Amino acid sequence: MFAYDTPRKWTFTPMDKYNMQMYYGTKRSTGRTKKLEEEREEQEKSGKREKEHETDDIKPDECRVENPVVVKYRGEYLIFKSQWVWRVSSDWKRLISKAMPIDHLFHGLPSPVDAAITVENHLWVFVGNKIFVISGNRILHAPYTLAQIGINEKFIDLAYEWHYFNPPAIYIWKGAKYWKLDEKMYYRKVDERYPKYVDLNWARVPEGAYSAFNFEK
Repeated sequence: MFAYDTPRKWTFTPMDKYNMQMYYGTKRSTGRTKKLEEEREEQEKSGKREKEHETDDIKPDECRVENPVVVKYRGEYLIFKSQWVWRVSSDWKRLISKAMPIDHLFHGLPSPVDAAITVENHLWVFVGNKIFVISGNRILHAPYTLAQIGINEKFIDLAYEWHYFNPPAIYIWKGAKYWKLDEKMYYRKVDERYPKYVDLNWARVPEGAYSAFNFEK
């Protein structure tokens, strides 16, 4: 306990700052950053953003969900679409929960989701250039960026596990290139030998793939 007039030096963790920005918004930028924001706003108005996402305020039909993001997490499958998420049993025979807002299942997680993958029992969710690490239903800390793990892109297309290796390899795709997470590093980054071209090992995958996941029969 502190006396009322006791001087204290307050500090904020990255997660504190992130939560405040989520609640109050970010500080207005000036100079070069402001110019970049204005250019982005113009692109959004003209419909020229690099990646388009739809927003659907009406709950979609579970049987007609197109282009979803699918990931296996904690013994069940999560299906992300727009701002919605479904939970499906691991054998795909039972719908555990119908569409609910993503924020209701994972508080503070923005949408739409670009990709998701399980990494050492944690759920990594990719939204734009940010990576949210989730344990249980809770975001552990302020998000990483793609640049921090060695990917200099604004967003990714998909991520998945490949069980040909032990432990399974984790691949991340963007356009014609893909990366492999280095499982030997304590702090996860992509293998320095990457990126490589998708056509090198995945030539039969059609162009424009939007999602991939491992399914165990």
